[in-house]
Amino acid sequence: MHDKNTPEESYQEIEKLQEELSRLKEDIDHSYYRVPKEEFEHITVNKIASEVIDQVNKKINYIRNWMAILVLILSFFGISQWISLTKEIQKDVNEKASVIAKQEIERQLKTIIDDIKFAQKNAIETEFNTLRSDIKNKSISYAKALEKSNILLPKILGLNDKRLTNDFFDEHFRLTFNTYAYEKMDELRIKYENDFDFKESTWANIAIADMFLYEESHSPIYKERATSASHQALQRAPTYGIPHSVMLIIHMIDLEREKAQEKRIREKEEAQKLINIVISGSRSVTAYEAYNYLYKLKKDKSVGKHINMLFDNFPDSMEKMRLKYEEYLALKK
Repeated sequence: MHDKNTPEESYQEIEKLQEELSRLKEDIDHSYYRVPKEEFEHITVNKIASEVIDQVNKKINYIRNWMAILVLILSFFGISQWISLTKEIQKDVNEKASVIAKQEIERQLKTIIDDIKFAQKNAIETEFNTLRSDIKNKSISYAKALEKSNILLPKILGLNDKRLTNDFFDEHFRLTFNTYAYEKMDELRIKYENDFDFKESTWANIAIADMFLYEESHSPIYKERATSASHQALQRAPTYGIPHSVMLIIHMIDLEREKAQEKRIREKEEAQKLINIVISGSRSVTAYEAYNYLYKLKKDKSVGKHINMLFDNFPDSMEKMRLKYEEYLALKK
C-alpha cells in the first residue's frame, strides 16, 4: 500500500492526534474539579451533562477530522494506543460524570473506536487486495509477495474477521507452497487449523505439499497428513478432483516401494476404486480437475514417474478419465 505521507510525517500526525486525545482527558478532569465542593450540590445534573457533553463533542468533532489521515497511516501502525486512550477517558467519565453525561460520552467514544477499527480494516483489506492483484498480474515475485504476506498476517488476525482471514490464509498458503516451503505449510496448518475453517483449495495445497514431502522423505507422517488434508478438502467440496489426484499419486508411491505382492495388489485395488469414483456419475468436473492436475505433473521430477505408473497400470480407466476431461472442456466452450 502506498500513500503520500512519509513514515516521519505519519508519526507526527499520530503524535498530534494522541495529544488531542490526552488533552480531552485532561479537559474532562478539569471540568469536574473546577467546581467548588460547597456549590456542587446546587448545580443541576443537566447543567453538568450539558457542559461536559458540549466540551467532549467539540474535541470529538476535531478528532473526526483526522479520520481521513488515519485511513492512510493505519497501514503502518496499530490502533491499540488510540483505544487505550479512549478507555482512559471512559474510565474517568465513569468515575465522575452523571448518568446522562456518561451515556452520551460513552456513545461518542464507542463511535470513535468503531470508526478507527473500520478505517483500519479498510486499510488492511486494501493492502491485501493490492497484493493479490500484484500476484495475479505477475508484477511481484512469489518470494517478495510472501514477505509482504507475512507482514500482513498479524494485522489480518487482529481484525477478527473470519471470512477475510480464510481468504487471506488461502492466498498465504498458496504463496508458501509456490516458494516450496512445504514444512512451513505444516507449521501453519498445526497452528491455525483449529481456529479457522480453511477453504477446500487451502486444504488441497496442504495435501499436495505433504504428498511431495512423503515422496521425498518416505516418512509415514506426511502420508497421514496428506490423506487427512485431502479428506478435509473433499468434505468441503465433494466433487473437487485435485484431492483425488493426490491420493492416486500416493497409492503409486506406495506401489513402487512395496515389495510384498499381497500389499502391491491391495494398493492397485485401492487405486482402481478411487479412479472409479472420479469417473463415475454424469458430472465430469471431478474427472476434469483430477486428469488436468495429473497431466500437468507428468513431467515433474519427483512424482512424474508415479503419474506415469497410473497410466501404465490402468490404461483403460485413465482413458475414460481423459474422455471425461474432454467432455468437460467441450461444455466450457
